[in-house]
Amino acid sequence: MGRLNLVIADHDEDYVKSFSDFLTYKYSNRFQISYFTKYDCLLDFIENEGKKVDILLLDIDMYAEDMPFDKVGTVIILTGGNQLVKNTEHKQINKYQHGDRIVGDIIEAYSMEDRGINQRIYTNKNKTTRIVTFFSPAGGSGTTCVALGSSVQCAMRGMTVLYLDFQTLNSTKLFFEFSKTRGLSDILYSLKEKETDIAAKIEALRCVDEEYNIHFFAPAQSGVELWEVTPEEYAAFIRQIRNMGYYDVIFIDSSADFALRNAEILETSDRVFIIVRQDTLSAKKAKVLLDEMNILEQRKGVNLKDGVRIIINNCNGSPADMVTGLTIEEKAPAFILPYSPEISAIRELKTLADMEDDFNKGINVILNKGILESVR
Repeated sequence: MGRLNLVIADHDEDYVKSFSDFLTYKYSNRFQISYFTKYDCLLDFIENEGKKVDILLLDIDMYAEDMPFDKVGTVIILTGGNQLVKNTEHKQINKYQHGDRIVGDIIEAYSMEDRGINQRIYTNKNKTTRIVTFFSPAGGSGTTCVALGSSVQCAMRGMTVLYLDFQTLNSTKLFFEFSKTRGLSDILYSLKEKETDIAAKIEALRCVDEEYNIHFFAPAQSGVELWEVTPEEYAAFIRQIRNMGYYDVIFIDSSADFALRNAEILETSDRVFIIVRQDTLSAKKAKVLLDEMNILEQRKGVNLKDGVRIIINNCNGSPADMVTGLTIEEKAPAFILPYSPEISAIRELKTLADMEDDFNKGINVILNKGILESVR
């Protein structure tokens, strides 16, 4: 199927060119783009070629009530934020926001009128998306800090990153600001109802951290909703995002339990890291987890143990001693993250990004040697 034919109409030539370049660079598999800066040229195009237009993105200053809107597909009005067109049925979006957010608003508006959008959006088979899950059998092991630290470092390298928080007690609100009220709850509901527009909903409902360009979803309204989703639905959700071909890396921050949903998430991932603290309880819980993986393999033929790698977090002492002392079920730690006093007081992503101690150095070692070197 072809891409969506998107027409941008705005008197501001700099804005039109800038936004068109953004779409061409990041969404060339989604949109075929045309643009106009003169009203007469736009009107002539609509009169003669309007039926070919899927989406008309029209600046408020070009808007006129007598335009032949019936000759085009979805009409979206670009406003300056506080400007509004009264008495119109057309969706209005703020033109001065992050480009990915504008795309989300565009897709949301279009999908409300065309339920077949999933068949219209190309899957980018030329892009390999890595699915990386961080998991800990013991709470307080720093899984969230490792997942977020990895997200920040990849984003700072210019990669397109999605952070998925699947914890029952979600951390998203602590580190990200967002205005969307709809998010993970809506996507999970769509999965349960077996709706066909999941990809469009994912693109429409994602949020974007504007400083680091990390994508995420507004958390579920209640952690209970996460337990109502079946393991197969989680796997379908992850595969759907992978098949969209948009992200370089998806980091999953998983809850500290080994329910079947987590087993399914781990099996769907390309890389799985078990986060263990430098204490006896964490090591014993890690051993119990690996024993559970052995049982799962015996009963269901699913081998997770061989693919997991252990990260010792918040480590004091020499790495050599840690490897010797914290080998679990014959699995030596693959990576060690040193103790960082800043981590215990972290309240925002900027702290993670700006830290110059060995924690971020360790994160980059994990990225270079454990995640980005190849895909399983």
